[in-house]
Amino acid sequence: MQDKVLEWAHDHPTAGHGGQQKTLFRLTTRVYWEPMKKDVFNYISACQACQQFKYNNAPTASPMQLHAVNEPWHT
Repeated sequence: MQDKVLEWAHDHPTAGHGGQQKTLFRLTTRVYWEPMKKDVFNYISACQACQQFKYNNAPTASPMQLHAVNEPWHT
């Protein structure tokens, strides 16, 4: 039963593989079971489509360092 609900909340075309937080929100407004958060996170981490097409939110480069200028025309 829980697998069907997880599939509906995450894999259904109207759900759109929304990720952990959106899927958890979609479920908590309708149903509840005891280890639901853990089950949702495990289900999404095993989702082949999500793992294949997820994007990286980590910054690619560190910010540039500021150059301290102590006097005019100083480089």
